[in-house]
Amino acid sequence: MCFRYHKSLYGYAMFVVFALLSDAGGADAAYTPQSVVTEIAASHITAHATVFFSMTGTSGIIRRYVDRFEQEFLYSLLKKGYNVTYTDENEASFYINCEVLFAESYYTESGLNLHLQITILKLPGNENILKQQVSVIVKDSVEESKQIDVIANLNFLIASESEFENLRLDDNTESRTSSVHDRDMEIGIRARFPYDTVTSVFSVRTDTGFGRDDFRIYRALFSYEYHDATVLCGVYPLKFGSESRFLNASVEHLFFNAGILFDSNITGLSLTKSYNNNRISVYGGANRNPSMAVAARWEYSRVSRSNNNRFVVSVHGLYVNRDDDYNDIRESGGLELTWQQGEKFFMYGLFGLNFFNGAGVNIKRQVIPMWGEYEYSITGKVIVKGGYLVLHENVDDAKRNHEETVFQEADYRLSEHWIPGLQFKHTGITGFWENNYTLLMYFFPTHCLSDRIHKTGITGKLRYIDTKTGDSKFFIGMEGTIVF
Repeated sequence: MCFRYHKSLYGYAMFVVFALLSDAGGADAAYTPQSVVTEIAASHITAHATVFFSMTGTSGIIRRYVDRFEQEFLYSLLKKGYNVTYTDENEASFYINCEVLFAESYYTESGLNLHLQITILKLPGNENILKQQVSVIVKDSVEESKQIDVIANLNFLIASESEFENLRLDDNTESRTSSVHDRDMEIGIRARFPYDTVTSVFSVRTDTGFGRDDFRIYRALFSYEYHDATVLCGVYPLKFGSESRFLNASVEHLFFNAGILFDSNITGLSLTKSYNNNRISVYGGANRNPSMAVAARWEYSRVSRSNNNRFVVSVHGLYVNRDDDYNDIRESGGLELTWQQGEKFFMYGLFGLNFFNGAGVNIKRQVIPMWGEYEYSITGKVIVKGGYLVLHENVDDAKRNHEETVFQEADYRLSEHWIPGLQFKHTGITGFWENNYTLLMYFFPTHCLSDRIHKTGITGKLRYIDTKTGDSKFFIGMEGTIVF
């Protein structure tokens, strides 16, 4: 089909035919790409479904308007909560095809009016649930494409800890009580240009306690997405081994919002390319030290929408010329596995090898981290979870340090807001051990900003601490978190 503007005889005839069709039950008024999603697509496609998308009949049309419509249309689908794929039709529940019939500039001075035929099929049987002609105005306005959001991940812990024999109010000994304060906070802004698939982020982070705040730049980057590839440039966190639910559940944990296998801030570039169920990422730049750092990761994921089954395996390799922790040459490799079945079952595990090639005054060392955890909902109300962490260190092929953490927890869901639980955690370091018995109360308050606030929660903790050295202790505290 040859596409021309309506000023031509053919284009004018097509416009008249389209107008007649519209009056007979087609498009009654011009849409925007967003309203096509909210008023048409959303009424025929179930929430959070996976959509296979395609654009056809675009030859002869001014390319930037077609691209702008496609980008804005896809952005609206994603914002509405749908998953969109270009390549894997087998994983989709619906198919959307937008066919450009013709274009004309009659309705707007700063854009183009695209006349489309929208077809929606329900997969896998190709059941035709919609075939409609619509008129869509695509504006050539840069200002409308920019969106600025405030982002934050704020977490804090306030608590008090005391030995049992010093709980009397009239006991003024120095060791009676001690306060426990921790905070881990990231806050910044994100600017999105969805038409051009460009995102820019700037944020600062502090993760220190005891009344001190050591703010540092955590992200200062921009990224560009083109179909299934992403280029990122600037300052960004590089974390391998950071998907644990348990370790990210409390700022008390050593690896909260951090990577067990590797964690640093990189100033440089990264490139991510996806194909089918695979994703390959390469990273290059300087770490916090600063020194040269290069890394690569391959990830394979398999998601089944029918039973909410998700399986992910990833492998990474890393070289750092001067590591942040030991100020030494570091060579690292690791493997991560994630398996999830909706809210019924979750399992995560990792294994890594880190070699530090000491030279001169430095010492050679080998650090081997291993971590495994599970979470299982027995009845929908009773939830059990547990995990095991091992950090094994060999120094100069002689001295060996061994650190392990074991935890087990059982929760009962009273309602969607209140979940009491009981947790046991054992920590052992060469020559020392400590056992924690904690009564927990999770509270998830109701809020009216669920589309912007991703997580809110308050956790009360009452703990008995039994240690190898010293007297037993009593701990009471409260932890809060909000993410938006």
